[in-house]
Amino acid sequence: MSWASHDNCAIPIGSTKLSEALMTIRNTFIVVGSLLLITIFSSVDQARADWLIDRSGTLVEVDSSVLGRNDSDNSMQGTPDAQQVQVRFEQATEARVQSQETYQQRVKSQLEIKEGSVMQVKQAVMNKEGQVIRRKELELEPGEKLKVERRDGKYLELGSDEEGKFEIMQSKFRTKTEFPVSIGDDNEIIITRPDGTEKIVSVLPDVAAENLRASGLSLSSENQELELEDIGDVPSYRFAVKQEKKFLGLFKRLYNQESVVSAETGEIVSTTSTEDSPLVRFLETFSF
Repeated sequence: MSWASHDNCAIPIGSTKLSEALMTIRNTFIVVGSLLLITIFSSVDQARADWLIDRSGTLVEVDSSVLGRNDSDNSMQGTPDAQQVQVRFEQATEARVQSQETYQQRVKSQLEIKEGSVMQVKQAVMNKEGQVIRRKELELEPGEKLKVERRDGKYLELGSDEEGKFEIMQSKFRTKTEFPVSIGDDNEIIITRPDGTEKIVSVLPDVAAENLRASGLSLSSENQELELEDIGDVPSYRFAVKQEKKFLGLFKRLYNQESVVSAETGEIVSTTSTEDSPLVRFLETFSF
């Protein structure tokens, strides 16, 4: 190898080519390691299988013990064998994340409800030029769920009901929507409005509910079935809540209300009375 002098330092002329070669070797090891981990994980017995979009955005079939037995808090429970499966799953997921970062790949999943309320999942993996390099499709019958791993490590579930609506299940809330649903680059939920514009559902029902509580409102039920609607060009939830007011400023009473919360910002858009009794409405008029 020849050398050149620069500022009294000897620099190899072929150092650039050497760096490129080392980078190529590094990338090759990442890909090989990723494939090895994914293959090892795929060989695990999957008698109880679930479909999951992991945090890399990849659609994978996994043993249900990976996702925990307690869906309410997504805690990992089970035997040492189940914990080993969990470890292998995390290693395979991290390998996919690294591989995608190295090659600047993007993943997007589009969901559609077909005849018979079958939910079809179409996933495309694209390279940095935007060309599709891999596709995958999956069909789920009503009652079958697709889980999505959130950035905070918790999961939400997507499915369809008998009426052909999408269902988004997260925490204690079941949310229905007629909007087409897709999963974005960061595993966020995206809905498509009738005019073709897309809106990111940045705020899920658990956060919206916390915002209501922080404002002094209480939920009428902790297990509400919500609708995700386009209200004033903003995707929003409708919550049944109760609001405490004082009649003539003296006597406390709870009144039934409906609150609209933005699914984009978490802001409480409006709160209106849902009392249907003329007497209660009269009392509410003089309550504050």
